[in-house]
This record gives sequence, structure tokens and C-alpha cells, in this order.
Amino acid sequence: MKRKISAVLVIAMTVLAAAGCGGNKETEEDSSATTLEAISFMGEDTKRDGFAQVAEAYEKAHPGVKINVQHLDYGTFTTTLQTRIGADDAPDLIFGTAILNQELVKSGQIEVLNDYDILKQFTEEQRACMTIEGNTYGVPLDQMVICAFYNKDMFDKYNVKVPETLSEFYKACETFEDAGIVPFIRPYKDAAYIQYDLDTQVYALIDKAGKTDFFTDLESGKAKFTDSPEMREGLELFAKRLSYLSGDDLGTDPAVSSQLFAEGKSPMYINGSWVVGDIVANNPDGNFGIFSVPVSDNPEDNKMYAAVDDAWMVSSKSDHKKEAVDFLEFMTSDEGMQIWSKTAKAIPLKSIETEGLPALLEEVSGYVEKGHTVNVDKYVFFSGEATDKFNKNMQLFVNDPDVEATLKQLDKEFQNN
Repeated sequence: MKRKISAVLVIAMTVLAAAGCGGNKETEEDSSATTLEAISFMGEDTKRDGFAQVAEAYEKAHPGVKINVQHLDYGTFTTTLQTRIGADDAPDLIFGTAILNQELVKSGQIEVLNDYDILKQFTEEQRACMTIEGNTYGVPLDQMVICAFYNKDMFDKYNVKVPETLSEFYKACETFEDAGIVPFIRPYKDAAYIQYDLDTQVYALIDKAGKTDFFTDLESGKAKFTDSPEMREGLELFAKRLSYLSGDDLGTDPAVSSQLFAEGKSPMYINGSWVVGDIVANNPDGNFGIFSVPVSDNPEDNKMYAAVDDAWMVSSKSDHKKEAVDFLEFMTSDEGMQIWSKTAKAIPLKSIETEGLPALLEEVSGYVEKGHTVNVDKYVFFSGEATDKFNKNMQLFVNDPDVEATLKQLDKEFQNN
């Protein structure tokens, strides 16, 4: 199926790379080629394949350039990157947004792209997550949502209504639990996915309150966690969800969780739209849908998390800045995005002709186009170190969801910055 489409979701990009991860290796014949080293934390197989094909197409058109990508999980990405930078071995291309990598930007590790033509294809709003104090430090690739995926067949079998309110959501959970079914697949082996799960409700709460400085105020110590009604309510909602029958949450990684959900092991799966490719790959004929995780019994409050998802930056220390930007120009071109979309089953940020999109991805696209979402790019999340502290506490919270104790511990750690 082919259609004109703009906006949403997913991507990622990684082909196992050089240093022990596999990838494009140079031979004696091409030892004079320029090798671009990239680092990424995207883990879905379909997206790795998509990036591999984009890189292959670029290399074919540019025989003097090779692309190597080192793929890491989110938990080790920051430490590995910092180690490489400290050892004067910074990769040429760094995955992520400027907003979420402010320490790198402020320490001068990221190249300013203001004077490069590549930025002209993106709107100011699309560049917002890459722009700090008037300078743009990279390019966005796609938009994503974080939502609840659900198995339509399981919902029909147990006569469960797709939730539009918090009460309906809890009723769905209880119906499955009463039937001896674990309501959710949770990929909590990777701590980042605990944060994503929490984000589905916290951002809706802070958006309703209009607190754009929510995270920066907490990180700086200007605001306290114990005094935040939004964080308190968010954790209370999260604790309620954790109270339902669970599986091996902390032992399940993202790749396995997508497989388990696709196989019908549980009816619901809270995750980002970047997993659509893996869900469909594991069950091409599956009957799946999405809904926004509710925060109240007023449907107007129950907005879905939406943001630019994947992005790339260029290292200011790179010896191959021209080639690095040229590769990003190819990746964000119509040709590059078509290759990516077809292989990774992802919808690029820019408007291009796409074909072969799975029905689930079309449903996500349609939801975002309706606009009942929270644009989280306007909220500056915690910096890298603060994110690590927050995620560590969320891991402890999963084991012992004590809201008051967690809020006090977060204050203790953040107020002493």
C-alpha cells in the first residue's frame, strides 16, 4: 500500500559494528577509504536492518566511505560514549537528541550545524529537540509515541472494552487478572523502559498543569519531589499498575518482550512505537491496536506521549565532519527515508511516499494525526547524570513501590546537587 504521509514515529539504526559488534569491515583493497564511526543505543532488529541497508546504499554511491555502527543498550551507552571521548576516540556520529545530551553540547563535544543546508528541510518545531540557546546540533529523523499496545483478539475473547478512562483501564486489568492472565509484558531488564512506562502518565499530568520547567526545576533543586503533585500522582498511578499480576519483569529485555507480546502471552504492552517493526516481524498476521494510558476518568486528560524519536549528531572532534554530514543528508533524503521506511517499517518525520507499512503502524500514524497527544519536545528532561539517578530509583521502586519513601529518597539525592 502506498500513500502520502507526514509525521510520526519510529526509527533507529544500528548495524552491529566494528569493535566486536560486527559491521562493515575494511579489506586491504579499501584500506584507504574514509571510515565513519557511529554509536547508537537502538536495539530493535528491524531497525538495525533498516540502518544497515541505508548505510549499504550510501557506501555503494560513495565507494570511498565506509560506515561502522557500534550498537549498545541504553544502560551502557552514556558510559561507553564518555569513555571513548575521554580516550580521544569519539565516534563521528552520535545517536540522540541535543536536549537529552546537554552535557555533551555544553562541553563542546557536538558540532553546531547552523550553517549546513541539511537543516533547511526541517521546521523550527521539528528542530526544537536539537536546538539549545539558538544553535542546532543535529538532525531529527522521525517521531514516536509511547502508548499501550493491545491484542485485539484477547480483548474480544474476554469482552474487554478498549479503555478510554482510568476506571475502564483498571477494569481491563482486573478482568485479565481474574482470568489468570498477566495483563502486561514489561521489559524492565533495561531500566530505560521503566522510565518509558512511567512517562506515559507523568507527561500527561505535567502537560495538564502547564509546567514546562518541571524536570529542570527538580534537577536544580528549585522544586522538591515531595512537593510535586504531578510526580506524586504519577508514581501512585504507576504503583497501581505494578500491583497487578506480573511476570519476570526485571528479567525480560525489550527484544524478548516484543516477541512475547506478539505471541499473545499478555494482552497489553506499554512501550514506544519503535517496537512496531519487531512486533509485526514476530507475528505478521497479528491483530493489534493502541490506546493512550489513561490518567483520569476524563478522556480529554488522557493524551498520548509524542516526540521526535531518533536523531543524529556530529562530533565536533571528528576528522570527517564533511562526510558525516553528507551521510546524514543522504539518510534524511527521500531515497534514504524510503529505504529506511520500507525495511524498518517506520514512518519518517518528513513527508515522502511510503509503501508496505503494517496496519499497526498505520493505526499509530492515524492516532498522532488526530493530535490528541502531548508534545514532549517542549519539556527538557533530566540531564544524563540526573537521568541515571532517577532510573536507579525507579528500578528500586519496581521492587518496592513505596511512593513516599521514593519521593523522599529522590529529594535527598537531587537536593544535594
